[in-house]
Amino acid sequence: KEDLSRTIGRFVKRKGRDDIREDGPIQGISVYSFGQFTVTTHTGAQVRFRNSKGKELLAYLHHHRGKPVGKAQIMEDIWYGRDVERTQVNLHSTIYQLRKDLESCGLTDPIKQTKIAGGSYCLNWDVLFDDSVAYENEVRQFKRASSLTHALKAVQLYGGGYMAGSGYGWAAPRQAELELGYTELLEFIV
Repeated sequence: KEDLSRTIGRFVKRKGRDDIREDGPIQGISVYSFGQFTVTTHTGAQVRFRNSKGKELLAYLHHHRGKPVGKAQIMEDIWYGRDVERTQVNLHSTIYQLRKDLESCGLTDPIKQTKIAGGSYCLNWDVLFDDSVAYENEVRQFKRASSLTHALKAVQLYGGGYMAGSGYGWAAPRQAELELGYTELLEFIV
Protein backbone atom coordinates (compact mmCIF):
# COMPACT_ATOMS: atom_id res chain seq x y z
CA LYS A 1 0.00 0.00 0.00
CA GLU A 2 2.82 2.43 0.89
CA ASP A 3 4.74 1.57 -2.30
CA LEU A 4 1.63 2.25 -4.34
CA SER A 5 1.08 5.58 -2.56
CA ARG A 6 4.69 6.63 -3.26
CA THR A 7 4.40 5.58 -6.91
CA ILE A 8 1.18 7.52 -7.38
CA GLY A 9 2.74 10.53 -5.65
CA ARG A 10 5.74 10.48 -7.99
CA PHE A 11 3.44 10.10 -11.02
CA VAL A 12 1.26 13.04 -9.99
CA LYS A 13 4.31 15.18 -9.20
CA ARG A 14 5.99 14.42 -12.54
CA LYS A 15 2.87 14.99 -14.61
CA GLY A 16 1.79 18.09 -12.66
CA ARG A 17 -1.76 16.94 -13.23
CA ASP A 18 -4.79 18.03 -11.28
CA ASP A 19 -6.50 14.66 -11.50
CA ILE A 20 -9.97 14.24 -10.13
CA ARG A 21 -11.02 11.31 -8.01
CA GLU A 22 -14.59 10.38 -7.17
CA ASP A 23 -14.26 12.19 -3.85
CA GLY A 24 -12.70 15.36 -5.33
CA PRO A 25 -9.27 16.66 -6.30
CA ILE A 26 -6.16 14.87 -5.15
CA GLN A 27 -4.83 16.60 -2.05
CA GLY A 28 -1.83 14.36 -1.48
CA ILE A 29 1.30 15.99 -0.25
CA SER A 30 4.95 15.20 0.30
CA VAL A 31 6.51 15.81 3.70
CA TYR A 32 10.25 16.07 4.21
CA SER A 33 11.39 15.88 7.84
CA PHE A 34 15.06 15.15 7.20
CA GLY A 35 16.97 18.38 6.95
CA GLN A 36 14.75 21.45 6.76
CA PHE A 37 11.07 20.59 7.41
CA THR A 38 9.28 21.06 4.07
CA VAL A 39 5.81 20.32 2.72
CA THR A 40 4.95 20.26 -0.97
CA THR A 41 1.56 19.82 -2.59
CA HIS A 42 0.67 17.42 -5.39
CA THR A 43 1.40 20.22 -7.88
CA GLY A 44 4.94 20.60 -6.54
CA ALA A 45 4.23 23.91 -4.79
CA GLN A 46 6.03 24.30 -1.49
CA VAL A 47 3.96 25.45 1.47
CA ARG A 48 5.16 28.87 2.60
CA PHE A 49 4.79 29.73 6.24
CA ARG A 50 4.14 33.29 7.36
CA ASN A 51 5.85 32.65 10.67
CA SER A 52 8.23 30.14 12.19
CA LYS A 53 5.75 28.98 14.86
CA GLY A 54 3.28 27.92 12.17
CA LYS A 55 5.96 25.81 10.54
CA GLU A 56 6.99 24.35 13.89
CA LEU A 57 3.39 23.58 14.82
CA LEU A 58 2.81 21.76 11.52
CA ALA A 59 6.05 19.81 12.01
CA TYR A 60 4.96 19.00 15.56
CA LEU A 61 1.51 17.75 14.53
CA HIS A 62 3.03 15.73 11.69
CA HIS A 63 5.58 14.31 14.12
CA HIS A 64 2.63 12.83 16.08
CA ARG A 65 1.43 10.98 12.95
CA GLY A 66 -2.25 11.83 13.05
CA LYS A 67 -2.72 11.24 16.77
CA PRO A 68 -4.57 13.99 18.64
CA VAL A 69 -2.35 16.14 20.86
CA GLY A 70 -3.87 18.12 23.71
CA LYS A 71 -3.64 21.90 23.70
CA ALA A 72 -1.84 21.89 27.04
CA GLN A 73 0.81 19.51 25.68
CA ILE A 74 1.29 21.60 22.52
CA MET A 75 1.68 24.77 24.58
CA GLU A 76 4.16 23.05 26.90
CA ASP A 77 6.25 21.62 24.06
CA ILE A 78 6.30 24.63 21.74
CA TRP A 79 5.94 27.62 24.09
CA TYR A 80 7.61 26.14 27.17
CA GLY A 81 7.70 28.35 30.27
CA ARG A 82 5.62 31.20 28.89
CA ASP A 83 2.52 32.81 30.37
CA VAL A 84 -0.43 30.40 29.94
CA GLU A 85 -2.96 33.00 28.80
CA ARG A 86 -0.61 34.54 26.23
CA THR A 87 0.45 31.09 25.09
CA GLN A 88 -3.15 30.08 24.48
CA VAL A 89 -3.69 33.21 22.39
CA ASN A 90 -0.48 32.43 20.49
CA LEU A 91 -1.64 28.86 19.86
CA HIS A 92 -5.02 29.97 18.50
CA SER A 93 -3.55 32.66 16.26
CA THR A 94 -0.84 30.25 15.03
CA ILE A 95 -3.47 27.62 14.18
CA TYR A 96 -5.51 30.26 12.33
CA GLN A 97 -2.49 31.47 10.37
CA LEU A 98 -1.32 27.93 9.62
CA ARG A 99 -4.74 27.05 8.23
CA LYS A 100 -4.53 30.11 5.96
CA ASP A 101 -1.03 29.09 4.80
CA LEU A 102 -2.24 25.59 3.96
CA GLU A 103 -5.42 26.82 2.26
CA SER A 104 -3.37 29.11 0.02
CA CYS A 105 -1.71 25.94 -1.34
CA GLY A 106 -5.03 24.18 -1.88
CA LEU A 107 -4.91 22.06 1.28
CA THR A 108 -8.35 22.46 2.76
CA ASP A 109 -8.95 21.76 6.44
CA PRO A 110 -6.12 19.34 7.27
CA ILE A 111 -6.04 20.43 10.94
CA LYS A 112 -8.78 18.82 12.99
CA GLN A 113 -9.78 20.12 16.39
CA THR A 114 -11.70 18.47 19.21
CA LYS A 115 -13.04 20.31 22.21
CA ILE A 116 -13.25 17.30 24.52
CA ALA A 117 -11.07 17.25 27.66
CA GLY A 118 -9.50 20.67 27.15
CA GLY A 119 -9.22 20.36 23.39
CA SER A 120 -6.74 18.78 21.03
CA TYR A 121 -5.45 19.10 17.48
CA CYS A 122 -4.33 16.55 14.91
CA LEU A 123 -3.54 16.39 11.22
CA ASN A 124 -5.88 14.67 8.84
CA TRP A 125 -4.23 14.80 5.46
CA ASP A 126 -3.35 12.49 2.60
CA VAL A 127 0.44 12.11 2.63
CA LEU A 128 1.64 10.48 -0.57
CA PHE A 129 5.32 10.64 0.40
CA ASP A 130 6.91 11.04 3.82
CA ASP A 131 10.69 10.76 3.87
CA SER A 132 10.76 9.58 7.50
CA VAL A 133 8.33 6.75 6.71
CA ALA A 134 10.36 5.85 3.60
CA TYR A 135 13.53 5.88 5.71
CA GLU A 136 12.00 3.57 8.33
CA ASN A 137 10.82 1.19 5.59
CA GLU A 138 14.30 1.02 4.09
CA VAL A 139 15.84 0.38 7.53
CA ARG A 140 13.32 -2.42 8.19
CA GLN A 141 14.09 -4.01 4.82
CA PHE A 142 17.81 -3.64 5.47
CA LYS A 143 17.49 -5.40 8.83
CA ARG A 144 15.45 -8.19 7.28
CA ALA A 145 17.85 -8.88 4.39
CA SER A 146 21.13 -7.09 5.26
CA SER A 147 20.83 -5.51 1.84
CA LEU A 148 23.37 -2.90 0.77
CA THR A 149 20.78 -1.40 -1.59
CA HIS A 150 18.34 -0.70 1.25
CA ALA A 151 21.13 0.62 3.48
CA LEU A 152 22.24 3.06 0.78
CA LYS A 153 18.67 4.23 0.12
CA ALA A 154 18.13 4.80 3.84
CA VAL A 155 21.38 6.76 4.18
CA GLN A 156 20.40 8.89 1.19
CA LEU A 157 16.98 9.63 2.71
CA TYR A 158 18.50 10.49 6.10
CA GLY A 159 20.45 13.38 4.63
CA GLY A 160 21.34 15.86 7.38
CA GLY A 161 19.17 14.22 10.02
CA TYR A 162 15.64 14.45 11.38
CA MET A 163 14.52 18.09 11.71
CA ALA A 164 18.19 19.05 11.39
CA GLY A 165 19.03 22.56 12.49
CA SER A 166 15.48 23.28 13.58
CA GLY A 167 16.20 23.61 17.29
CA TYR A 168 12.87 21.93 18.10
CA GLY A 169 13.39 20.50 21.59
CA TRP A 170 10.38 18.21 21.28
CA ALA A 171 12.06 16.46 18.28
CA ALA A 172 15.25 15.55 20.19
CA PRO A 173 14.20 12.04 21.34
CA ARG A 174 13.16 11.09 17.79
CA GLN A 175 16.37 12.57 16.39
CA ALA A 176 18.43 10.41 18.75
CA GLU A 177 16.42 7.29 17.91
CA LEU A 178 16.83 7.75 14.16
CA GLU A 179 20.50 8.62 14.50
CA LEU A 180 21.17 5.25 16.17
CA GLY A 181 19.70 3.46 13.16
CA TYR A 182 21.68 5.70 10.84
CA THR A 183 24.93 4.86 12.65
CA GLU A 184 24.18 1.16 12.28
CA LEU A 185 23.65 1.65 8.53
CA LEU A 186 26.95 3.49 8.16
CA GLU A 187 28.82 0.75 10.04
CA PHE A 188 27.34 -1.85 7.70
CA ILE A 189 28.25 0.12 4.57
CA VAL A 190 31.82 0.76 5.67
